[in-house]
Amino acid sequence: MNFDSTAVIGVGYVGLVYALGLARLGNSVVCVDVDRDKMNALESGILPIFEEGLQTLLDEALASKAIRFSSDYDGVSKCDVLFVAVGTPTDPNTGNANLQYLYSAMESIAGVATPGSIIVIKSTVPIGTTMTLQKKLDAEFPDRSLMVVSNPEFLREARAVDDFFNPDRIVIGGSDPQAIERIRHVYRKFEEDGVPFVTCDFYTAETIKYAANAFLATKLTFINEIANLTEVLGGDIQAVAYGLGLDKRVGDQFLKVGPGYGGSCFPKDTLALATIA
Repeated sequence: MNFDSTAVIGVGYVGLVYALGLARLGNSVVCVDVDRDKMNALESGILPIFEEGLQTLLDEALASKAIRFSSDYDGVSKCDVLFVAVGTPTDPNTGNANLQYLYSAMESIAGVATPGSIIVIKSTVPIGTTMTLQKKLDAEFPDRSLMVVSNPEFLREARAVDDFFNPDRIVIGGSDPQAIERIRHVYRKFEEDGVPFVTCDFYTAETIKYAANAFLATKLTFINEIANLTEVLGGDIQAVAYGLGLDKRVGDQFLKVGPGYGGSCFPKDTLALATIA
């Protein structure tokens, strides 16, 4: 197998950062997204978002022909590893993640993927989804021998490029040891640099992602509650947060007082975890 032939399905915030990051690591990357205008713009070197360092990565990848952008799935047929990073917005009726885009992408992939390929789920999905996808592929495409792996992302907005190249950990969940090992190979540079790898089952990998976001949201909510208390009783909340953060058991990250948490991940992921629970 050629480990350097990689596809990224869904070129939104996460997908684009990973596609360009993988290209910098030496992979030949095919990007697929249904938004044809966005694909044409990226092919011309125009980014749909701003992230520090991302334009440089795009310029380098285009110049070296390490990446190409398409709005159809034909180009992924020769790829051995396919990262799926489509959106999973909140379903207003259930409070859980809406998986329609994920299922649509999986069906398209299964129709063209090379037998034995690894499908890597980067999208944040309800716990148990990756196992369901594996069973669905086994039942509907038994001749393809497609393997699914959960590989959650931990990117911060405005720090995404730095987070990609300097990860705290790499989480890989699956049921097939060979599939897990092949994804470890994709991230071999990080392993060589001493980044911790967590290899586990589907459910554990998915839970790590939800638990991480929920815990960080909890820290933000907690320090705001302490700020309300400090405002009434008197004191300096900045000094309180500083003193609290010096405790190694707590840490100083996500202890900034503000309006609360927002963005595209924390609200939907905390709601999804509560709904699952």
